[in-house]
Amino acid sequence: MKSPVSSSRGTGPAPGAILAALLLLTLGAYWQAGSGGWVAYDDTSYVTGNPMVNLGLRSAALGWAFTATHGANWHPLTSLSHLLDCTLFGLQPAGPHGVNVVLHLLNTGLVFGLWRRLTATLWPAAVVAAFFALHPLHVESVAWVSERKDVLSTALWLSALLAYVRWVERGTRARYAVLLGFTAGALMAKPMTVTLPFTLLLLDYWPLRRWPARSWRMLVWEKVPVFALALAASLITMRVQHGAGATDFGAEITPGMRVGNALVAYARYLGKTVWPDALACFYPHPGWWPWWAILGAALLLAAGSVLVWRERERRRWLAFGWCWYLGTLVPVIGLVQVGAQSMADRYTYVPLLGIFTLLAWGGAELLAARPALRPALAAAAGLAVVACAVRTWQQVPVWRDPLTLVAHLRAVTGEHPVYFREMANALAVSGRPVEESIAQYRLGWERFPAHAFFATELAMHAARAGDFRTAYPLLERAREIHPRLSGVYHNLGDALLKEGRLPEAERQLRRSLEIEPDSGPTLRVLADVLIRQDRLADCAEVLRHAVAASRWDWKAWNALGLTEDRLGRRSTAIAHLEHAFWINPSDRAVEINLGILRGTGGR
Repeated sequence: MKSPVSSSRGTGPAPGAILAALLLLTLGAYWQAGSGGWVAYDDTSYVTGNPMVNLGLRSAALGWAFTATHGANWHPLTSLSHLLDCTLFGLQPAGPHGVNVVLHLLNTGLVFGLWRRLTATLWPAAVVAAFFALHPLHVESVAWVSERKDVLSTALWLSALLAYVRWVERGTRARYAVLLGFTAGALMAKPMTVTLPFTLLLLDYWPLRRWPARSWRMLVWEKVPVFALALAASLITMRVQHGAGATDFGAEITPGMRVGNALVAYARYLGKTVWPDALACFYPHPGWWPWWAILGAALLLAAGSVLVWRERERRRWLAFGWCWYLGTLVPVIGLVQVGAQSMADRYTYVPLLGIFTLLAWGGAELLAARPALRPALAAAAGLAVVACAVRTWQQVPVWRDPLTLVAHLRAVTGEHPVYFREMANALAVSGRPVEESIAQYRLGWERFPAHAFFATELAMHAARAGDFRTAYPLLERAREIHPRLSGVYHNLGDALLKEGRLPEAERQLRRSLEIEPDSGPTLRVLADVLIRQDRLADCAEVLRHAVAASRWDWKAWNALGLTEDRLGRRSTAIAHLEHAFWINPSDRAVEINLGILRGTGGR
């Protein structure tokens, strides 16, 4: 298990002292995170605007965490962690930010301990841990509460690696069960951990060197249960993200565009690792990159891979680091397009461990060959770590509040559709007048008329104000742009309902349901249309469909209860309202309705 490059065993600092110093430096670099607030970018859907989360731990929330999707993902352990945050801290952001930092410190300790145990080295392991702890590309994963899944899943991933090392040392069933437990936990915290089995095979190659003493077939066979867990998580994730519409943007990106972006993204991540400047919460997808950018990235990756292949026996750490980097990025490199981004800083949290390993062991080998370079190499490493710490300190405040984050996004990436959308959201959650958000939607629509989102938002604002003469042309234009976008028909039906044009509203809502049959919001609006026409039986049927599609839709349960009462089924109605109140006891309307049916007046 020892590395071919070993550290000196002189009278240098103790490992505990090195780790303590590193943790203190990391805590200092992230100290400002504790004073940060919520941001509009996903925090509203993950925590602040989600009553299944922000009411804290309770029986309904526990059931929801394991059986429902959250942020277009199934990650129950992450959802549970947010629930626990809300139970302990309410909606005060300091607590959740602190938990993220603590998990990052834990991960730093795990990296240091694991790399040191695997390779029997001190300083190379410390260098890997230092860059992992302080590199500014990791700020997004730590300073953004919604990225709890990143720091939590990595803690479980690294624990799984440690459990695997212990099983290799003594292969008992109990130790293998621990490995499976941590693997399952990592997969239930973030789907990106599906490459965990692959990293176990890399450990077999280096530094454990179990191959070629054992055949690859045997090494894979012993990990079949781990691969089975990863496969199950992959299938769940694909189904969830497709059902949530997270892959819809991919329909506009051709396979050639995806491959080109994947190649460029690999190179861009390396560039930002070396020079971490112009970091942003969102990097727009350009569609086609220039041919020279794709060719240059392909040549860079090919050159690195050829070098690794040639040195695969003499410098196994080179192949380990390179394959770790390339392999762990595969789920998020864009071959399967999820969302509209071309890359994301958060995706580097685990993959850069491979690059940091290359740097640390490359430096150690150079030092072994030329001991006279020790002062220069030590100074260079120290300066690089300090530079990372300073850059991280500068990057953390970017996540302080919604408007600061979006202003920084514009400064780095310019104006694009996502910028205008997020600025409108940031203004809304910051309590600014609604006219300011509308102005952002209007600017976005003027500059990017091919994006139906701005037209629908402007239309719905107009409809709420009773200005249907403005709303309908906008919705019709949105329908022309995206005839298969269910939300356009939903919004058109909602606007027609507000104007009292019920048959037309029903027609548009049913067109929306042809595209997305299980949409809870659309089913509830359709039920409202039907009940206003006194079609109680049809309304009840639609609402039963809604609660069957999503058992956690308390609004549908509430509406179904009221409809059942009008149909003369009081006991059934009360049962449905009780279920709605169990799901969300903060909804005052549900409480009042239940009280009226029980005869207590909602008290």
